[in-house]
Amino acid sequence: MHYFLRPECAIQTQDWVYQQVPKRMSGQLFVAPNRPEFAWGMCFQEGWHWRTIYFLLVVIMFSGSVVFSIVWTQTRADIQGAFAVSSYWVAVGCLLVGGIGVRSQ
Repeated sequence: MHYFLRPECAIQTQDWVYQQVPKRMSGQLFVAPNRPEFAWGMCFQEGWHWRTIYFLLVVIMFSGSVVFSIVWTQTRADIQGAFAVSSYWVAVGCLLVGGIGVRSQ
């Protein structure tokens, strides 16, 4: 399952994973155009990886806003202005994740 979730770890000439996947042995698989067909093989997962999106949001938006507010406070001695800008960053990050969530439905 590791190689399916992280295909960049697999070597291009490596085929032992493919050899372990069961293959259809009794003829060709015919699939209806508008519905899934169950057979031996793999089932791919599609969609957003929300854990990674949330992690990037926390690292980029939250940590960046905290660092920005600390640097702004130290250089300009204006704590209110620093945290006003950093709260704007966090709000924009929340709107981005909300927009991605709405579009993925």
